[in-house]
Amino acid sequence: MNKKTYKAGELIVNEKDFEIETVLTKTKKTIKAGDKAVVTSKGHIQYITGEAIGMRQALGIEVKGYDHRSISKRILQRLNDVYGLEDFIEDEEISISELLDEMEDVLMDIL
Repeated sequence: MNKKTYKAGELIVNEKDFEIETVLTKTKKTIKAGDKAVVTSKGHIQYITGEAIGMRQALGIEVKGYDHRSISKRILQRLNDVYGLEDFIEDEEISISELLDEMEDVLMDIL
């Protein structure tokens, strides 16, 4: 992570391997190059892949604005995982890009 200001929902792909330690159990988790995290509105990052999936880390980053497209992609991924939307999207001949555009528009109206 080279920059200090991020948008909430922005995806971060780690560039190198490093370890973090859990607060309560002091268990070490390895973050590998290529593992992904998302920036929260509170300025933390939450790991969404790899050994530390679900863990949050406070890095003192500044958050300004929202990454609407990234948030839209995460919502679509979650809905697909839970409800299997891929089949519906294909059956209705809706492109992923169209769906993401609509989600992004709604998020821009709200946030």
